[in-house]
Amino acid sequence: MNMENDERRLRPCLCFDLGGVLIRNAVFTGLPALLPAGQDLSVLRQRWLHSSVIRRFESGLCSADEFAQAFVQEWGLSISASEFLQEFYRWPEGFYAGVAETLHALRPHYQLACLSNSNALHWSKFADSLSVFDTALSSHQLGIMKPDRGIFDAAAAKLQRAPQQIWFFDDMAENVHAAQAAGWCAWQVQGWDGTRTQLAALGVPV
Repeated sequence: MNMENDERRLRPCLCFDLGGVLIRNAVFTGLPALLPAGQDLSVLRQRWLHSSVIRRFESGLCSADEFAQAFVQEWGLSISASEFLQEFYRWPEGFYAGVAETLHALRPHYQLACLSNSNALHWSKFADSLSVFDTALSSHQLGIMKPDRGIFDAAAAKLQRAPQQIWFFDDMAENVHAAQAAGWCAWQVQGWDGTRTQLAALGVPV
């Protein structure tokens, strides 16, 4: 076991975002259905990333009910807070096909981690699936969200790795740039197919 751990420490820590990288997330198909037609998807992504309501919830600063009520008001939704919360809970749908098997195969050889902007609702939904990682880190537990620099410093400390020893994969360009600014090696990927392609290009057997 010690030899195995030594082997893993000689290799980079593989750290993944969850939604849009390892987990199929319907937020940007589900959310537009609740809004007036014709919303630009890139604008919605930016609005979501910088929403004060989402940042409070995914930094662990408010309850799910408080979040839902504030979100309905901030985004001008025509459904109730409880109806929105039911929709919100459903948006992350689970690992893409092949993710769990690949991570199980990699874990004896690499330290595996995830770093996600998430919340208590979604984190508990995937609690069993997260056991595939050596370390699972969420913004709502750390009290800070990507792309803020502090979350990458806090994560590196939790992982007990120098920043340059962490290989990070995220679907949002802002998060990738922030990770790189913190000294991490980071790549923007889309979905599991894009993640596997990038891993293979880096010499990781997937």
